[in-house]
Amino acid sequence: APLLSKSMRILIAIMGTLIFMQNLGVNVTAVIAGLGVGGVAIAFAAQNTVSNLFGTVTILMDTPFKIGDKIRVNGTEGFVEEIGFRSTRIRTASNTLACLPNSLVASVQVDNLSEINATYRFKTILKFAKNNSSEKLIKFSEELIYSLKQDSKVLPESITVYFSELTEFSKNMTITFQYTIMDS
Repeated sequence: APLLSKSMRILIAIMGTLIFMQNLGVNVTAVIAGLGVGGVAIAFAAQNTVSNLFGTVTILMDTPFKIGDKIRVNGTEGFVEEIGFRSTRIRTASNTLACLPNSLVASVQVDNLSEINATYRFKTILKFAKNNSSEKLIKFSEELIYSLKQDSKVLPESITVYFSELTEFSKNMTITFQYTIMDS
C-alpha cells in the first residue's frame, strides 16, 4: 500500500506537469520524444536505481517476506518495517534501522525467521560391515521402520530406509524421516 501510494503521487505529479506545460504552449509531444533520447543517458546514469526498482518488483511479486516479518539478509537480522522503491528497512535487535538496497535483497538468500515451522528432516547413513547378511539387514530395516512409526513425533509417510551403496568395506543404508518438535 505505501508503495502504491508513492507511485500514484509520482504519476499524478508527472501528468500534472505535462498538462501545465501544454497549457503554457509547450509542444509536449516533442518534450516526450526528447525525453526518449535523453532517457537512454538517464538510464545509464540511473542503473542502480533501475536495478533497485526491479528488485522491488521481484520482492513484491515473490513475497519472500512482508512488513512485520523477522528476516535475516546478508548478516542483517531484524523486523521488516518498510519495503520502499529503493530499499527495504529492517529494525535490528539493537534498535538501529538498516536500509538494504532492494537489488541486493532480491539477489541474495533471505531467511524468513517468521516462517519457521516445527517440522524437521532427519537423514543419516548407517554403514554395516560387508559380511552382514542381507536378511539380517532387511530385518533391521523393518524393525527400524516399525520403531519409527511408534513415535508420535515422526511423520510416518516420510520414513524411507534403503540400501544406498555397496563399498569395498561396507553396506550403506540411508534413513530419512521428518519429525515435529510440537507437542502432539
